[in-house]
Amino acid sequence: MKKENKFMSWMRNVFSPKLTKLCQNTYIAAVQKSIMTLLPIIMLGSFVTVLSLLKEYIPVIPDISLLNQFTFGLMSVFIAFLIPTKFLEERHTEKLKNVAALTSVGTFLVFLLPRFTEEGEMAFILDTLGTGGMFCAVFTGLLVSKVFYEFSKHSFFSEDTVMPDIVVNMFDAMIPVAVCVLLGVICYNCGIDIYALSRAIFNPLTKIAQTIPGFVLVAFAEAFLYSFGFTWILFPLQWPIWMDGIAANASAVASGAAPTNISLMETFNGLIDIGGVGATLTLVLLMCISKSKKLKTIGRMCLLPGVLNINEPVVFGAPVAYNPILMIPFWLNAIVLPLVAGIAYRTGLVAIPSAVNQLWYFPTVIQAFINSGVGGVVLTIVLFVLSLLIWLPFYKTYEADVLAQEEAKESK
Repeated sequence: MKKENKFMSWMRNVFSPKLTKLCQNTYIAAVQKSIMTLLPIIMLGSFVTVLSLLKEYIPVIPDISLLNQFTFGLMSVFIAFLIPTKFLEERHTEKLKNVAALTSVGTFLVFLLPRFTEEGEMAFILDTLGTGGMFCAVFTGLLVSKVFYEFSKHSFFSEDTVMPDIVVNMFDAMIPVAVCVLLGVICYNCGIDIYALSRAIFNPLTKIAQTIPGFVLVAFAEAFLYSFGFTWILFPLQWPIWMDGIAANASAVASGAAPTNISLMETFNGLIDIGGVGATLTLVLLMCISKSKKLKTIGRMCLLPGVLNINEPVVFGAPVAYNPILMIPFWLNAIVLPLVAGIAYRTGLVAIPSAVNQLWYFPTVIQAFINSGVGGVVLTIVLFVLSLLIWLPFYKTYEADVLAQEEAKESK
């Protein structure tokens, strides 16, 4: 117990403050907030995918797949636009944020090395505008953000100038716009493929994440940090890997090959995170039938959110975070469940997802069926049982402590 106390003290007083500082980093915050802003568009694109699946069984459903192309299919363009906006907002330098966002989109499109036809048409590979261009979009957005931030410290005019703000901003924006776009033009003329380079830089990380050990490592890191209150710190890193992975799987299936990437939003939020990170739905169900009035109340309050994979109430509003007894099974679930799922995927027992179905707010069993068919449902049941077995002994220990406390209060 003494070692646990020392560990928890170190986590609370040393590790957590340092990680909090990292979370507040402007670059990380800008990417994170940009992705969060896009969630409604992502959800809409996911619904379109579900309707497309239903259309196979109900032909009268209209074909609205084009809606996906102009929402989810433009994901990288949206990211390139949003990052400079969020970055300059974080730095409280907002006067040029709209120009910076537009410049970022223009620079991103140049970095993609579009092809120009003799008829004067400009052509892009469609995937580079969507999930496939995520790494390049993030790089471009952060680069443009940095350029505009540095130039925002200087102005052609003094602070007490009588010139209208629109004129001041117009002249102050010209140089950073020119720097960014000119950089893109130089790369284009020299044949420097920033899109390919950005993917090459992240490729080793992506390859590791798509292995079973990498799959488990990412899941554990997510749960470990989450148990100390850091809910989205890995998201800016996970997101491009997930998007790149599902895009590659879809491309493989379209060409007649088998999908191979397992580290996806469809496998994290749609399978191993049953009830949320750390597979807390089984913990909530145990609380619902607890002899403790406190735990039973918490369990019933957290049941509906848990079914919809929202577990902040049980992790932070109840007993999990900073609780040594319950943090251990929380972490164990993030090791055992992805390990079993990874083996099931790699051995071909369960189909690897190959379509964008980011319906994290749907019950896990429904997501599993959409992503992997009947095999996905069977795997979900197996993981659910494993999660229950992992939680049970630790929960019983915690429940006994709570019951003892309640009995002590009643006896007074």
